[in-house]
Amino acid sequence: MAKALYLEEHHENGRIKDVFSEKEQARLASLCELYPYVLSMNEIDEHLAATRQTEFIFSTWGMPALTDVQIAHYFPALKAVFYAAGSVQNFARPFLGRGIRVFSSWVANGVPVAEYTLAQILLANKGFFGRLTGTRKRSFVPGNVFPGNYEATVGIIGAGSIGSMVIKMLAPYQLKVLAYDAFLSDERRAELGCEFCGLERIFSECDVISNHLADNAQTRSMLDKSLFDKMKPLATFINTGRGKQVVEADLAAALSAAL
Repeated sequence: MAKALYLEEHHENGRIKDVFSEKEQARLASLCELYPYVLSMNEIDEHLAATRQTEFIFSTWGMPALTDVQIAHYFPALKAVFYAAGSVQNFARPFLGRGIRVFSSWVANGVPVAEYTLAQILLANKGFFGRLTGTRKRSFVPGNVFPGNYEATVGIIGAGSIGSMVIKMLAPYQLKVLAYDAFLSDERRAELGCEFCGLERIFSECDVISNHLADNAQTRSMLDKSLFDKMKPLATFINTGRGKQVVEADLAAALSAAL
């Protein structure tokens, strides 16, 4: 039976037990010879006999970024890393360079984000957040100033894994969905079945705008004052993507102006 272990950077910041439930740990233990101890880099030298026989690593947020030399030293028999989280950019390249396969649960990780986004969009169109603001100010917010969800317009920025899921989850509701993604193929756009347009139109027409852009050099600081100034007075902006796409000072100024 293949030998495997759990690995994290530091025990004090570890997430292994948060992510791998007792049920999942038992299931993994039935599939491989699982080392009965969660290893951290603080103590890995004490378990060298086990690491050098390990074929599979299970990890999640807090996976250490090992160098090629460290991988060769600690894990010469390693075949694959199973990462129970999203992006693997911060650690994967040295493993891949040695022919070790890296698996990520980035699609599964995106499902609760998409579900959360759907809930916030539906609440926003019902005036939930606007009424909270009015309650704090002890001012009456008329019930008819928010559109509700019937024929409201929702903008999705970024139609990758999570953005695409949100678009599909919105399908049962009678909403008009506009989407922006400069990197999506025409074939993929047709599959999603919504209207694609520019950012200016999304910010000027949509009752709710939800950002799901990927974090890369082309998208950083893309959402700025020129766009926030176009938003409708009662529109809602949701950002479950990375913060670097948003010029935060411009967003703060737009929020201050709306109060």
